[in-house]
Amino acid sequence: MRSAGSSPAITCTILLLAGFVLFYMLLRIVFGLFSTRERLLQKTRSGNNSFRAESAFKLVNTQTTKALNTITARSAHLQGNYPRRDKLLTSVSEQAPQERALKLITEAELIDVG
Repeated sequence: MRSAGSSPAITCTILLLAGFVLFYMLLRIVFGLFSTRERLLQKTRSGNNSFRAESAFKLVNTQTTKALNTITARSAHLQGNYPRRDKLLTSVSEQAPQERALKLITEAELIDVG
């Protein structure tokens, strides 16, 4: 004896609906993984660009700081604040010890002025 709710058409419809839902969920998972991979790649690329920009900023910032310190050292020298002048000139050589030219030129100019 069959019950009224277990006809082959209803069973087939339920199976098709369940198959569609499973297929849809599988597609969402697969494409979700691919889109996650793409998002991670984009973040990695933007992170690399940010790192390059930060490195360039630090280089420019160091050059600017050295130039400002030499200008400030000249001002301190002209005001007679010799300890501050010496401290600023020391900071120039500490920031980039391989580039002594800026410090030496400033010291030579200060000897002429002084």
